[in-house]
Amino acid sequence: MARNGAIAVIAKCPMAGKSKTRLIPLLGEQGSAALARAMLSDVLTSLSRCEELKPAKKILFYAPPTQQGLEIMREILISLSLYSQPHQEWVLLPMVSVSLASSDLGDQLTDALVRARQVQVEEHHTANALPGPVIFLGMDAPELPLGELVSAFEHPDTALLCPSDDGGYGMLSVPATADADSIFDGIRWSDPLTAVAQLKNLTDGGVPVRIGQLMHDMDEPDDVLNLCARLRIHHLQDSSLLPSLPNNAKANAAPSVDSNYGRLLELLALA
Repeated sequence: MARNGAIAVIAKCPMAGKSKTRLIPLLGEQGSAALARAMLSDVLTSLSRCEELKPAKKILFYAPPTQQGLEIMREILISLSLYSQPHQEWVLLPMVSVSLASSDLGDQLTDALVRARQVQVEEHHTANALPGPVIFLGMDAPELPLGELVSAFEHPDTALLCPSDDGGYGMLSVPATADADSIFDGIRWSDPLTAVAQLKNLTDGGVPVRIGQLMHDMDEPDDVLNLCARLRIHHLQDSSLLPSLPNNAKANAAPSVDSNYGRLLELLALA
């Protein structure tokens, strides 16, 4: 079954001193930026490798929307062999403002939804083509629920929201019939009730919603340490997935059975 629609990854450029700043006490400025790049790289790679998601249009919305931001994101895609002409797998589009501050995130996501739908229309070369759902993902939850993404495309007329353990959400599938102007209006971001507010917006707009699995953001030092613990469990389940690392590093990190965590392992082994 074709997975018509779009996957929109919302990402800040990984830069030392500006990325994952709450993790600096644990990893330092360079380490926090390296973790941010690792998480984004694994999200992009996992989405590209999933055969069932191949037909979906993939869009990387980046901030800051500057030439430097474009160059950083393009270099990451090139390093992952995901940026080649003439058939571009990932579309690079800037966010509408310089930052991803919570105060204007709703406006930015509304703009991203409109442009993601337009990308689909352009892909089909006709304004009469009805876009499929747009699935929003962040870069802070590298343990991707790929099955949930596939399910979202299989149920294109129903929104799918995957809550995160901090009260927000890590994934949202927006049906093509949902009103772009009201989906993100008035939501308080970075709030314990963000997911609840998003759910209310959808249902108030007459959009049916399914709740997906819980996701884990990497915002605080404890989030990273908990990820290490989960990766260690996966290592015990399948040690053959672990790349070549020193023995002491192997004891402290392991990959997920569902995602490519190669870039995370060496970094998390030091945490």
